Amino acid sequence: MGFQLDEVDINMIKLLQTNGRITNVELAAAVGLSPPPCLRRLKALESNGVILGYKALVNKQKLGYNVNAIIVAKLLVTTQTVINSITQELVQLPTVLSCYTTLANSELVMSVVSKDIDTYEEFISKYITDNKNIESFRAYLITQSFKNDEFITNNK
Repeated sequence: MGFQLDEVDINMIKLLQTNGRITNVELAAAVGLSPPPCLRRLKALESNGVILGYKALVNKQKLGYNVNAIIVAKLLVTTQTVINSITQELVQLPTVLSCYTTLANSELVMSVVSKDIDTYEEFISKYITDNKNIESFRAYLITQSFKNDEFITNNK
């Protein structure tokens, strides 16, 4: 069972997801609290793992990452040891934005970015096709993004 959130907690999270740089005084005013109890609630959300951290959202294209892809790799062997050996290297790569296993660990799903199609193909060759533990893969080059966030504020 998850951490129980009330309406104030949910509003705090929504505001922080919209503006992670909001001050405690501004946050408190926006949710109808004074700053000390607001800060206590915020610290509780952080210490209970509801809020994992704060980060800047960046425009990948402005940084020169013009290729964005979703890769679904079918694993040949699905032991945790094999999964760990594959993912250990992948998750260290800055161009791997996310990496997941699916139910029963039969597939590895990842979101990757590359500067261009040549570096994308190098990534595929080095980390996917040359990996003896990957049976096959499907790659989906992203042409448009309509929603790309991790907002979760409904506690139901």
